[in-house]
Amino acid sequence: MTDAVLALLAESVHSIEILEELSLRAQKVLRDAGHIGIKLDLGREYLDTGRCRAFAVSDHQIAHVYVRDAGAIDDVRRLFEATPGVDAVLDAEGKVEAEYTAPPTFGAGL
Repeated sequence: MTDAVLALLAESVHSIEILEELSLRAQKVLRDAGHIGIKLDLGREYLDTGRCRAFAVSDHQIAHVYVRDAGAIDDVRRLFEATPGVDAVLDAEGKVEAEYTAPPTFGAGL
């Protein structure tokens, strides 16, 4: 039996950088506007997506915002359009125009 040498190379298209300041917290924007549902467990707060009117899942520089009731989409859109640090708010039509493919959604998404 011979000694084996294993070399592992991990490659990624993402780099890790230290953030000096977090400019936008989509979940906080929604919570401050009363759209987030929270549950307490042993004194700690947890996101309760079943009770949320809207919530966000951030992916790099994009926040995917999920809105439970289609009637609230315009309110949530206006909320983010008025939020400093948001460059664009894309609805279904806007994503097509921008040639952006979003992950599968539940409910009505922006």
